[in-house]
Amino acid sequence: APPLRRWWPWDQGEPRRYRLTVRLSDERGPCDEKEIVVGVRTVARERFSTGQPWRFTVNDRHVFLRGANWVPADVLPGTLVPDDYVKLIGMAADAGVNYLRVWGGGLREKAAFYDECDRRGILVSQEFPLACTFLDHYPRDAEYLALLEGEATGIVRCLRNHPSLLAWCGGNEIN
Repeated sequence: APPLRRWWPWDQGEPRRYRLTVRLSDERGPCDEKEIVVGVRTVARERFSTGQPWRFTVNDRHVFLRGANWVPADVLPGTLVPDDYVKLIGMAADAGVNYLRVWGGGLREKAAFYDECDRRGILVSQEFPLACTFLDHYPRDAEYLALLEGEATGIVRCLRNHPSLLAWCGGNEIN
């Protein structure tokens, strides 16, 4: 088989993706099968040589992020269909955007959003659902913390295989 080629943001190369099938078998034959689309890439965050906070590299190449904030695309998110994401993310790419920050005051988008970012080569930063308040205003009881942990775990499990995912962010506008 030919070697795998890396997934790149659209302005750095081609966002190559591969269909991966994992099959679980025992002595009687196949038991289960899962198919996903993946991309092969590395991501790192490092400090600038001047000491400024950080910059990102993808596949060991510095990437200049030209981004926009992504908020829910409709007040009724259940009405959105995959073609809506194709159109909106295409508009972002046409405007020169290579990075979208998913606002923590919104929601975790549908799979179609992340799939289209993977396909288009648009990097994504996913915020967890903490937004617009002071940290000391959030509940600290075990029940709330367990709920927050469950939500964060669910987000990570759903999104971890998307090559477009550049970073996780603990929240938004938290003072």
